[in-house]
Amino acid sequence: MRELAKFVVGVARQPPARVNSCLNQRLDSASTVQEVLVAAVAPHRLPPQEADELVRLRNEVSRIQIRCEDAERDLANETQLRTAAEADSVRSTKDFYTFHDANEDLRTENVELVACIRELGITVAEQAHGVQRLKHRCRSSDADCAAAIRYVTQERERMKAGLTVYNAKLRQYLEEHDRGKVGSPSLRVNALLIENTSLRRAKSVLRQNSAEHGLNTDAMILSTTGLSASGLDWEPLGLGLDHGHSSPPAAKLSLRMLGQRGLCAFTYRCVGFVIEGIS
Repeated sequence: MRELAKFVVGVARQPPARVNSCLNQRLDSASTVQEVLVAAVAPHRLPPQEADELVRLRNEVSRIQIRCEDAERDLANETQLRTAAEADSVRSTKDFYTFHDANEDLRTENVELVACIRELGITVAEQAHGVQRLKHRCRSSDADCAAAIRYVTQERERMKAGLTVYNAKLRQYLEEHDRGKVGSPSLRVNALLIENTSLRRAKSVLRQNSAEHGLNTDAMILSTTGLSASGLDWEPLGLGLDHGHSSPPAAKLSLRMLGQRGLCAFTYRCVGFVIEGIS
């Protein structure tokens, strides 16, 4: 069909012979029937004014196409920038929510710390109140200790005076016993025993009060009299470590000496309750 169309167009153009290089070129380059038909008809020639206007319009179209291409490039750049901005916005939003969650955690921790500080303040106030009470109790204890020390001092002085009188009476009794004036317990011995009982009672009270306040009454009494437990001679009282084995044989002692020794040991043992805590 293309060849037939070319043949028909060629026959139509022969009489008269028409030479149109542009049409010939278009006809030779046609590849379809429509292109052959288009190449068979010469293009319409515009007037010079319209041709100039057409050229101007074409130039304007070219300029507009260039601007459109520039606008497309700008739009593509703006699209890329917008995409990057959206990505930055998404990332910023994610960071914002991350910081917001961290801020909420910090607020929660701050609230817990405030509550803990309040509890610690209450605990500190309670401890301060307890310290004040302990200070008051310490002052009361100090006053009680001072009173107890004064009482112990008074009791010590009284005990010291009692021991002095008792020692004088005991020396007198021993002197009379050595001279053989005492044969059996007399009223004086009974009085000494009664006094020994009262002294034991006083010493019991003193020892109880001293134990409550951590005082060593025995050492205190010995220190006031200038004595010590290690410096006392317990043999005359029959209270030595070997007093049970130090007695002479019965054959070497008379009945009177045994009776006097037994009476003396009995008397010393009775009055020895006054200083029984020293050992």
